Amino acid sequence: MVDQRILTVLLSISIALVALSGCVNDESYDHSHSHRIESTRVAMNTDVAITVIHQNASVAESAIDCAFAEVYRIAHLMSHTEGVELSEVARLNKNGFLPNASLDLQYLVDKSIEHSRFSNGSFDITVLPIINLWKERMRAGSPPTDDEINETLKLVNYRNISIENNSIHFSQKGMEITLGGIAKGYAIDRAIAVLQEHGIKDALVNAGGDIRAIGNKEEGAPWVIALRNPENKT
Repeated sequence: MVDQRILTVLLSISIALVALSGCVNDESYDHSHSHRIESTRVAMNTDVAITVIHQNASVAESAIDCAFAEVYRIAHLMSHTEGVELSEVARLNKNGFLPNASLDLQYLVDKSIEHSRFSNGSFDITVLPIINLWKERMRAGSPPTDDEINETLKLVNYRNISIENNSIHFSQKGMEITLGGIAKGYAIDRAIAVLQEHGIKDALVNAGGDIRAIGNKEEGAPWVIALRNPENKT
């Protein structure tokens, strides 16, 4: 006869395996019955596409709407071309000082300064005056002179931005910032965060080539991101 202790151990192992299997099933996602929901809308001067894989199409559509609302919110706050009533960046550029700046803007400006330090100034959000100079002169039919460029470059220096007590301040009059090199990526991160808050585990956000993906696509297959070979001219 089989030892009673062996039977007890085997029974305990069987119960544990069943319980573990139940936990795994609760956490797993059945991609075989999932829907692929996609929406493309214009934001930040480009096409933004959000793709969600989910079993409930209405849940996916609602999450996508909320994610786009977050993208639009970030776009309005960070645009230097929006009116001052909508854009914090526009108010900062106009006044050289922004009290009670949003946590979003404080974070992005702080990260921008960090990237500027890391790149030894190759990345610099205070470059807007020189961009505007070139645009203005080229519209007039000729490039800016060396003197105009050198004079305007005096306004380009990330070290003249300070963040203190939730306020952002320019130490030199005439400075302006543009967050075009960082805001889109932040908006994508925020869109992904909103999707996750709505229970979405599988999604891809593509904003004009800036891409972030989570989870998998249909049937549990990994997302595939293609990169164009820069040396291939065909």
